[in-house]
Amino acid sequence: MSTIDLTVGTKLVATLLSAFLLGGLLVFVYHYFVRFPHDRLFFRGLVVVISLAAAVDTALNCVDAYTTCVARPPSSVLPLSLPLPAQRLTHVPTPSPELG
Repeated sequence: MSTIDLTVGTKLVATLLSAFLLGGLLVFVYHYFVRFPHDRLFFRGLVVVISLAAAVDTALNCVDAYTTCVARPPSSVLPLSLPLPAQRLTHVPTPSPELG
């Protein structure tokens, strides 16, 4: 088993945790804007910039996890990805319509 095979589960768990934490951050941002509508424009802009940076980071983590785990999975994730031998096809006769 290679090193990349051991990190697939960790990458998936970390990506899910990042997505859940982003959801929590967005709830906090919503409460900030509701509770402090007249706060200084600098602080409101700073909150927006930090929230967008966290959202972009989570999106890139999701893309990386998809690329690593689904698009190009390691060999141990999909053990049946090896080429299978061709199966023998047998001729199955079709019934004739003249049977009666």
